[in-house]
Amino acid sequence: MISHGFFGSDQANPHYFKYSEFSSDSARKHARAAYVPSLKRGSPPEYTYGPQVELFEGTDFLLFLSAVVSGDVYYDPAVKMVETGGGKPAIKRRSQFRVKHNGLGQLYQAGEKVVLV
Repeated sequence: MISHGFFGSDQANPHYFKYSEFSSDSARKHARAAYVPSLKRGSPPEYTYGPQVELFEGTDFLLFLSAVVSGDVYYDPAVKMVETGGGKPAIKRRSQFRVKHNGLGQLYQAGEKVVLV
């Protein structure tokens, strides 16, 4: 699963974002992306990476919305608790959008798999 930060700058309503902020920030940050698939095994976890990577280019807000509608992108309302030293942990929101690996292609205008040798 791939995650993407979500929230805008409205502190009073953390689930609110301005379309212009989300659209321009997301398109700029994800204009070109490389995804490196991994396998997780064991406890403690060990990760292995193969020689294949996936490269994608060109995204926009409408592609993102289409992937949300199809169910390939979904909202994950996560919370992170941080030790403050005062006995009561601070709660920080770490909500993100996540994308199913097989749905990555829906988020971009072009993509290819490349084998690195």
